[in-house]
Amino acid sequence: MKDVLVTEAGFYGGQFLKPGQTYRADDVDDATVNIKDMNKDELVAEAVKRGIEPPSNATKADLVKLLSGDSDD
Repeated sequence: MKDVLVTEAGFYGGQFLKPGQTYRADDVDDATVNIKDMNKDELVAEAVKRGIEPPSNATKADLVKLLSGDSDD
């Protein structure tokens, strides 16, 4: 089971959840989490959840890049 961050209000696992809340789900991979639809605060929370400490001056685009594994290097 994995904790999934809610990005859109709705019913998840039989409960109504608001953006920013999490729920437990079976067979969920990181591709299911649509980071491009998240706001900056949600992206920071997702990074921390994944064990990544984002830079304090990171923009939303920087966070999306960081979480998606893209790099310019």
